[in-house]
Amino acid sequence: MIDLRVKIFGKKLQSPLILASGPLSHDGKAIVLAHQAGFGAIVTKTISSIPAKNPFPHLIKNSRSLLNCEKWSELSYRQWVETEIPYAKKHGAIVIASIGLSQPDVKLIAQAVADAGADFIELVSYRSDSIVSMVKEAASLVKIPVFAKVSYNWHNYAEIARECVKTGAAGISAIDSVGPGLRIDIHSGKPLLGSSDGRGWISGEMIKPLALHCVAKIASFNPEIPVIGVGGVNNAEDIVEMFMAGASVVGVCSLPIVKGLGCAKILLSDLKKLLRQLGYNSLSEVKGVCQSYLGRDEYFTDGRVTIDHEMCNNCNLCIKLCPYQVISLKRKKIYINNSICHLCGYCVSICPKEAISLVE
Repeated sequence: MIDLRVKIFGKKLQSPLILASGPLSHDGKAIVLAHQAGFGAIVTKTISSIPAKNPFPHLIKNSRSLLNCEKWSELSYRQWVETEIPYAKKHGAIVIASIGLSQPDVKLIAQAVADAGADFIELVSYRSDSIVSMVKEAASLVKIPVFAKVSYNWHNYAEIARECVKTGAAGISAIDSVGPGLRIDIHSGKPLLGSSDGRGWISGEMIKPLALHCVAKIASFNPEIPVIGVGGVNNAEDIVEMFMAGASVVGVCSLPIVKGLGCAKILLSDLKKLLRQLGYNSLSEVKGVCQSYLGRDEYFTDGRVTIDHEMCNNCNLCIKLCPYQVISLKRKKIYINNSICHLCGYCVSICPKEAISLVE
């Protein structure tokens, strides 16, 4: 049996799935529901010194992603430390208190959430120039581990992450939502979101390649520093990718909003099956396996495309979509003309049966 439980700084998590900060962790009862659904730890909605007043509407579905202009928690920090965090802890949840959004906020709230029973702290800032000072402040105040959340929007996010670790961060959370982005109601011409400029932040499947890139970059600095990989996880394959990039645990937010908290048990069941299929016995064997392939000076320019006719179901998708028109049907079998193939690899990525392979 593959055991998916993980340990972070001595804390045993029932699964490697973290519910990232967002609407589904808006109070203590919501956190307990996520814990009961199978999440290993739950990040609170971001707690600030001033409760948020969110615009209407502030969350919309965007294909298989989300667009939001949500701010932070509508609850006061006092309610969090007096009621919500103690309630969540009483019912067995591992709580990561998301706090922000400035150094004064950290000074006011960090020790309070630690005293309330939070297991970890995640620091959130919308500005790249304040996160390091926030880490320094928090690390000087509390004994529980502090994670710094970094954003792909920061052009020097990797250097900032490294500086956060030097300043006292025990781990890094990557990444925050990306943007800004815009959607428009074509009937009225108005933005779909209710923010002052109509814009919001993108999360979900759309940002997964960006998140993987950031996680891999940050994990390459110091593989021993835990990284919470967040952004675009939709299935077991995405979880494995995050671990291969170097994540220690994987955060999800958009998926349970779109599909409900029940997605956790499905993800975990599928993850066990996938690990067995790939020949792994544990997540520790998966972590960071991609690192040795990154940052090479050379890349492959020669190879050929092959097709397993036993696996192929002749859906002809590769014939229809090949950008270079080098795939055809001959004698009821798919034929790839490797003499003129450009080796773009697109057919490999779209084959529903994984019957096509690119051989270096």
